[in-house]
Amino acid sequence: MLAREVDVQFPLSFRFKILGLAPQIYVYDASGGEVAYVKQKLFKLREQIEVFTSSARSEKVADIQADRILDHSATYHFRRGGHDLGAVRRKGWRSIFKAEYHLLDTRGEHELTVTEDSALVKVFDSLVGEIPFIGFLLTMMINPSYSVRTHDGDVLFRIHKRPAFFEGKFDVERVRDVDDDLEERVLLGVMMMLLLERTRG
Repeated sequence: MLAREVDVQFPLSFRFKILGLAPQIYVYDASGGEVAYVKQKLFKLREQIEVFTSSARSEKVADIQADRILDHSATYHFRRGGHDLGAVRRKGWRSIFKAEYHLLDTRGEHELTVTEDSALVKVFDSLVGEIPFIGFLLTMMINPSYSVRTHDGDVLFRIHKRPAFFEGKFDVERVRDVDDDLEERVLLGVMMMLLLERTRG
């Protein structure tokens, strides 16, 4: 995935422990091999995430950092060794009803859009999530899905949440081939989106 010399097989599986103190994502390809590991730093005023090639953390491939403190519309920049790889931005209050994120290229221009496929799923999730204990169990079974689209509406990637208790599990499917730089930018954006959306379902 992020290591260019590795031939990654889609779909990818993104897994993280919902109850973990420091959010972490383990990424596996279709063969079951680990292709990335994501760890969020604790006690940072501005969210900061490190991305490694594996959970051994021997090789860091990118950093993701918010441009402001605790803002619903913060932009999260992807960087490697001081070089800008792009960014992702949540679409503010619209995300209350239907999650939407904009992927930005290295010039900061809107390149792709990640949208939740069903607004009804998010509304139902918000309603049942308020029910003590039972709401928690019900939200574990809610499975939102997302699409990564071009400005013309063409779908490049799809993200599906899978049923799981005490663990978040998402599959990322590549619908169309894209170049390595764009694929990396999309996957970094998906990692950040899942960290922001992790309290759902």
